[in-house]
Amino acid sequence: MTAALETLRHAASITLPPLPMGWQVVTYAALADGSLAILGTDVDLRAEHRRGSDGAPGAGDPFRLARRATARLWTFDGHALAEGPTFPMASPSLRVDRFPDGRWLVVRTRSDVDCGERIFAPGGAILGSVYLGDGIEHLKIDDDGRIWVGWCDEGVFGNSSWQIPGRDAPPSAAGVACFDEQGGLLHQAEQTEPLIADCYALNVAGTAAWACTYMSFPITALGSGPQRRWATSLAGVRAIAVAGDHVLAAGGYGEEDNRLTLLKLNGEGEEAGTLCEGRLPFFPEKRYPDVHPYLDGRRDLLHLVDGGIWHRWSVQDFLTA
Repeated sequence: MTAALETLRHAASITLPPLPMGWQVVTYAALADGSLAILGTDVDLRAEHRRGSDGAPGAGDPFRLARRATARLWTFDGHALAEGPTFPMASPSLRVDRFPDGRWLVVRTRSDVDCGERIFAPGGAILGSVYLGDGIEHLKIDDDGRIWVGWCDEGVFGNSSWQIPGRDAPPSAAGVACFDEQGGLLHQAEQTEPLIADCYALNVAGTAAWACTYMSFPITALGSGPQRRWATSLAGVRAIAVAGDHVLAAGGYGEEDNRLTLLKLNGEGEEAGTLCEGRLPFFPEKRYPDVHPYLDGRRDLLHLVDGGIWHRWSVQDFLTA
């Protein structure tokens, strides 16, 4: 435990540069090369969310505001902020990732059958679209350019209008699925016990995907051979980082929101063993849309952005502590 705490204190941490005047951060995305994507907008969505939270007549409407807003992407590698494409925002809640060739995929967490998600050239030209359903919680693109999606419960049990020939249920019913850039279904999670009702965490390393899902929060490996699963004693996990047979699992319910656990994946079908635990450097009581920390895993790195500070830990940091 002491070694884990020391490792947490010695994270690779850096203050993020401010966006240019007139731009506000919407969200972040940990990219495959270890850099951070920053999605910004030219409207005050935070104030609109706050106005909408009281439920009063005439309260804020983030969706209406986003439909007239402009969005822009930047990347930050720890040294310089690089400007990416600019495009109509369309929705207040977006997920982004970058293809290996530099193109960008921008998806809405809430969608409908009339609109596809947008693929942008690095310079901002729209190159195409792909439909990935409603209720998107996680988006990751693997080294082969395949699109991995994890859905929340509304996506898993919704999307009734999404029909694929030869299938009785939409791809989202599996909880996690993989697509080509035209939207063709390539792979989906097997719905075996325990069933996937909500994808809480999704990581992509190489061409394999790793998920931690509700119910019962097992660690599941997909996309590189037969699906494998390990039981855990965790709950509410929001992010996982993976290296070999070790997993960093971050998050939990309530006061466990900043919990960090290092797991060892034992034989398939067994429960993953807990090697050490610690606490991430943020306060669990931060629960509003404009202050909740960004927490995600990509490859073997766990990323946390809180209070303008970008923290990173690798699985190996804990194994060598």
